[in-house]
Amino acid sequence: MTSSRTTRAAAVGLALGFAAAGVGCSSTSTDTTGSTGTSAMSADTTGRTAGTAAGTTPGSAVAMAATATPAAELRATMTDLLVSHVYLAGIALQTAVQTGPTSPQTAAATEALDQNSMQIADAVGSVYGPEAGDQFLELWRKHIGFFVDYTVAKASGDDEAANIAKTALDGYLLDLGAFLAAANPNLTEDGVAEALVPHVDTLFAAIDLMVAKDPTAPSALRQAAAAMPPIAAVLTDAIVTQQELEGAADGDAAGLRAGLTTLLDEHVYLAGILVVTALATSPDSPEATAAAAALDENSVAFADAVGTIYGPEAGDQFLELWRKHIGFFVDYTVARATGDDEAANIAKTGLNGYFLDLGAFLAAANPNLTEDGVAEALVPHAETLFATIDLAAAGDAGTYDALRQAAGAMPPIAAALAGAIATQQDMQ
Repeated sequence: MTSSRTTRAAAVGLALGFAAAGVGCSSTSTDTTGSTGTSAMSADTTGRTAGTAAGTTPGSAVAMAATATPAAELRATMTDLLVSHVYLAGIALQTAVQTGPTSPQTAAATEALDQNSMQIADAVGSVYGPEAGDQFLELWRKHIGFFVDYTVAKASGDDEAANIAKTALDGYLLDLGAFLAAANPNLTEDGVAEALVPHVDTLFAAIDLMVAKDPTAPSALRQAAAAMPPIAAVLTDAIVTQQELEGAADGDAAGLRAGLTTLLDEHVYLAGILVVTALATSPDSPEATAAAAALDENSVAFADAVGTIYGPEAGDQFLELWRKHIGFFVDYTVARATGDDEAANIAKTGLNGYFLDLGAFLAAANPNLTEDGVAEALVPHAETLFATIDLAAAGDAGTYDALRQAAGAMPPIAAALAGAIATQQDMQ
């Protein structure tokens, strides 16, 4: 096991709470996916827990306990890991289609995906022991290999090989089901396999579009990420029962935090896909336009979530603000691609001002947030995504892992926002 496998210690759970609009949250609503969560065993990726998250006012930490229970912590952590799995897998497979399965770019993208796999295996090992974590890692890598085989087969027009990969994945689902059922008596081999079918089907659909060079592939990848909540529901219920975990993982507060984690992670990955696509083609190419549309789908979902809590008008105001900050990242990308340092600095300065604007909006809506606190909490998002753009503009293969790390900056922001909203709405 390498040290990279210890960046997210958590109990196994594959818990992805993803409501249709991104967040199932109001003082009377439940998570619309119906999924549940598991117990967290560590702080989030920055070491800052939800109870002391940046952007909140002093004294609100205790009231935010419902979003910071072990169950809510792990549900958020595993949400982050599973969303990353789908996007990193999609990016690696897309890179293989575009540059070849043995290219340096594909190798780097695959390594970023494997970092995520090791993190998930660490989560398994934290509950069932290091040996179980190693066994899970071997199984998890195996299923990624079948997706690679399918991609190569489809790209070469080898239908027979594609069908062999599909059949192998069917068998793998039963193998993983057997592993999890042996670890947890509340799971069955067939039940796990059945729950995983949507993950396989939706990722196959996205791969087909990638191979066909269909520009709507990013939207299909987004749908593949959305196929994970049923898996979370099956696995989480079993683990919560087995481990007697503290907290309401299926409550509104935990669902809110998981949903915000999903939306923010997805925002970063789709923004990264847009950046790479725009640099490889042009900012106004059909491919970049389609990637921008997928990113905007996420923005609309985020705004819908805000509107669910604070009303449609607030949702519309948020959408306008959120789209504005994406514009600054686009401006920065174009500036870096053209070597225009002045324009890049203008985009950076504009984004700094935007964070204060968004902070003012959120602080006006929620007394548990402060303008400066929100702006400060968003700084890692800007810095990590700027770093990713710099690498992408330079054609550096480190872009892929930088994007993974940029997504890793989002869970603390989700924790801060969820805690403040849960406090205001008296959510449990």
